[in-house]
Amino acid sequence: MRHVLLVALLGASTVACVSDPRDPNTWIKKLDNPVDQKDAVRELVRLKDPVAVQPLIDFYKKNHDPEVLKGIATFKDKRQVPAMIDSLEYSDESYDNAATAAAALGDTPDPSAVEPLIKALQKPLSIKTRANIVKQSAMESLAKALGEGQIAGHSRYIDPI
Repeated sequence: MRHVLLVALLGASTVACVSDPRDPNTWIKKLDNPVDQKDAVRELVRLKDPVAVQPLIDFYKKNHDPEVLKGIATFKDKRQVPAMIDSLEYSDESYDNAATAAAALGDTPDPSAVEPLIKALQKPLSIKTRANIVKQSAMESLAKALGEGQIAGHSRYIDPI
């Protein structure tokens, strides 16, 4: 009887260890579950384990959720650069992801982001639109990416707002 009880206790403890909340793989698996997605994103960002970056990028590509993009940006990982560049497209009505992406590209400077940031700056917008926040973030990111001395060489592409 004792052996059966011991085996039952060991089995129960093994089951309890399967989903370690400190293991990013626990939360990566939950990205596919609609019930757990928001919690999974929040926990992966909180854990800050680099193994979560690519699964979060893949998840963002499926749903384009601004909160997921903000979470990816907190990692400041070079792997996020292509997703951020892809998110720089915006309009007067839809600009949240572009603003996040433009700011994130300043935190992870990459030469491949310079031209897309300049393109975001050149987009014609009304002076009163809130979407100009994208241009402001793009300017700040260009300053970080190029440095003060390098901006002058690109000024022919950048018109004042």
